[in-house]
Amino acid sequence: MTRGSFDTSPVWDYFTKVDATKAQCKLCKSLNIETIMSRASGQTTSLATHLKAAHEVVYKEYLKKSEQKKRKLEDNKKKCDEEAKKMKTQASNFFRRRSSSVGSIENVEEQVSSSTNLRSDASKSMETLPTLIGAWKQDGPKTLRTNRLILEMIVQDLLPFNHVENTGFRNLIKFLAPAYDMPHRNYFSTKELEACYDEVFAHVKKEISLADFISFTTDGWTASNMKTAILALTAHLLSDQMEPKYRSYVLAAPPLKERHTAENMAKELEKVMQLYEIDKDKVVLVLRDGHTAMIKMASLLEFASFHCFLHIINLCVNDGLYEQETIKKLLEKCKKLVRKVRKSPTLRRDLKAAQKLMELPEHVLIKNTEIRWNSSYEMLNRLEEQRDAVDALCLQHDKLPFILSEEWNVIQMLTQILKPFYDTTIQLQSRNEGISAVVPTYVSLLFTLEVNLATAGLSQMRNKIVAGLKKRMNGWDNNKYLLLSTMLDPRYKLDFFKDKVVKERAKQMLVSEAETMAISIYGMPEEESFDQTVPEISSSFYSMLEAFRTNVDADNPIVSRSSNLNADNPIAPGSSNSNPLSCNPSSVEKINPIEKAHVVIAEYLSTKCISITSNPYKFWQKAPENWKILTKLAKKYLCPPLSTVESERLFSIAGQIMTPLRSLLGDDKLEKLLFLHYNLPKCNNTY
Repeated sequence: MTRGSFDTSPVWDYFTKVDATKAQCKLCKSLNIETIMSRASGQTTSLATHLKAAHEVVYKEYLKKSEQKKRKLEDNKKKCDEEAKKMKTQASNFFRRRSSSVGSIENVEEQVSSSTNLRSDASKSMETLPTLIGAWKQDGPKTLRTNRLILEMIVQDLLPFNHVENTGFRNLIKFLAPAYDMPHRNYFSTKELEACYDEVFAHVKKEISLADFISFTTDGWTASNMKTAILALTAHLLSDQMEPKYRSYVLAAPPLKERHTAENMAKELEKVMQLYEIDKDKVVLVLRDGHTAMIKMASLLEFASFHCFLHIINLCVNDGLYEQETIKKLLEKCKKLVRKVRKSPTLRRDLKAAQKLMELPEHVLIKNTEIRWNSSYEMLNRLEEQRDAVDALCLQHDKLPFILSEEWNVIQMLTQILKPFYDTTIQLQSRNEGISAVVPTYVSLLFTLEVNLATAGLSQMRNKIVAGLKKRMNGWDNNKYLLLSTMLDPRYKLDFFKDKVVKERAKQMLVSEAETMAISIYGMPEEESFDQTVPEISSSFYSMLEAFRTNVDADNPIVSRSSNLNADNPIAPGSSNSNPLSCNPSSVEKINPIEKAHVVIAEYLSTKCISITSNPYKFWQKAPENWKILTKLAKKYLCPPLSTVESERLFSIAGQIMTPLRSLLGDDKLEKLLFLHYNLPKCNNTY
């Protein structure tokens, strides 16, 4: 019997279904014998075997009925094939008539009527034809496509595989596609999952192989049941077309079955690199957390690495929040108040009544989560918004902890200090920001705390956060990935480098990288060409850099040099400088490769920054052709993200998959589900 056809088998004349996997023999029951048979995977073979062994006469009757049914099915198939052939002929005749010329005007009405009838017949034929010619057979195109769509639904909606056995889902499929014979759940969890994974893996591997530069994020995660631990590896790259957003893929999430040492994790990532055939020279940067094992792992793989910037912010804010005992006690008091209100229907009702009376937004109070400092800000900010309603509620219910006036003042100062960090975290968690935003964000946060919020109160907390930022960002001014990515972001360039020494260091790094890139693109310079061009271009290059330097106020870390420039217009009309080659790209192509690098850097730095809200990738997408040295460098240094958020998103999905009801899910299936959930939407059904 085929899958799903047990309900129509003659064997059910002799058995009663108990549940999806068991049936009771009617003949044995009539003899007062309770015989309940198991049916593996919903099949009827075991039931027929029982009849043969225990009821030989009835078994012969069953075979006769089965043969009759088989002949009837064959006759019906023959009739359907004949009907399909007839309808195909009708459809062919209909389209042939449509293509012929229209007859005389006296027969127009008759022709229209005939065409209408034929169109109706052809429409019916076209509707039933796919089913009749085998589209819904086990290997038919509609069946195969439906199988794949059901698997994609399971993967993307985080459903268990046994969802396909749910009565409601089966009824829906039966109504929408009566001819569809749905496979067992084991088919989806093995054959279909493997096939889909292989196809998407091939697509991702191709994208990785085409990339010039790749950056990684990696992190580890352990399930709440402590039975499953995985190591995530995500890849980030910019396409050749410098699309206005970097692409990211989950490469793997292998299980960590041994100790979580640097050596073991490095070994797992080495396997992934070999699986995708990734050349280590392609790898620009690895984003990881600050754990010693992670730092050592990157070192063992000989990868440059950087601490997730959002982790740094999180650690610094936690240092400040829990530095003072008074703040810790206030947070506990607020948490207790919110917890009581959220749990009590009476308190929630009274709070809502107070909000209506005071014309406040009818918002619920937000609960604090220990591992997320920004939830502390959300809790305090919501309490401050609802201050009058909360005070009224506490007066009405004396068992609630009452927040004193001086405590409200502290809450106000806390939200004022935490808001810049909260806004920064929300913005940087998006997929629109890369590592180029680290230095501007860091400098801006220091400026905000030390200058703008100097009189905000809670100086001990502010000083602790500032000290934490400076300690954890120590060495940023000598990190080429931070300096070059900031310079190659047309929103920032040199504006956020306050120290002249840092500016000069960044310029020298860019010149060195550009010269190397120019040689890789154009080849080594010829000696004659070099002698002819050095004197003129070199002086022009340094004079432009000097002019650029004098236009920036080094005493102000946040000098705004942006204008009406935007990413669609990298070089605005009239913005060219004294360089004679800046408006003549063909002239640049004639000079020495090393000097090409100097010229394009001078041109780039002499233009004003684009708007802070513009898209830097779109800017490079439309950059002049003679800037390809810098465009290639931008593709390299703008591809790293600034955090390990992509890995953490993967862990969030893993937590939703590894529920207590799916505790037996194997590591291999978990990895494939995570891989497909993350990468399927990025394939746009082209895998």
